[in-house]
Amino acid sequence: MPYQSASLERVYILRWGRSVLASDIEPIVAEMVKLCKQHGPIVGIALMPPDLSPPDGEMRKLIGQNMRAALDASESLHYVIEGTGFKSSIMRSVVTNVLMLTGQRGRISVHGTLDEVVAHIEGRLVELGLTKNQIVQLVKARGMFTSSPSSKAGLSTPPSLGR
Repeated sequence: MPYQSASLERVYILRWGRSVLASDIEPIVAEMVKLCKQHGPIVGIALMPPDLSPPDGEMRKLIGQNMRAALDASESLHYVIEGTGFKSSIMRSVVTNVLMLTGQRGRISVHGTLDEVVAHIEGRLVELGLTKNQIVQLVKARGMFTSSPSSKAGLSTPPSLGR
């Protein structure tokens, strides 16, 4: 499966598969726009596995063409690039540098784990009437965690969050 998505009020969670398909980009952005129209600007979380293939030139162009609509539908976007190795660390650095070019510093951020994201947005979640636990439970319930022990979908959740 190329991607999975789930939402809880204004929080939109996207789980990429091992590759990003061109045919997925527009439906994902459409989901984001629809959720924004229903609830207001979204808090987007994208979970990216450590073995995700980098987008080719055509794909980067397509993502760029749709980025404005995604940003317009969002109050913030959080990319979780999973993994603990050198490759994952480099990917986080590269993505961070590319995203800085969008001029959206503060609205777009890169993280290593889902825990980092929910800790980063905890205050906003409270304002929205949500908890970190609800986000983690939604991800678990939808099977959006990887089975790889090295990545666990970026989860380093202490027992208090995972219950």
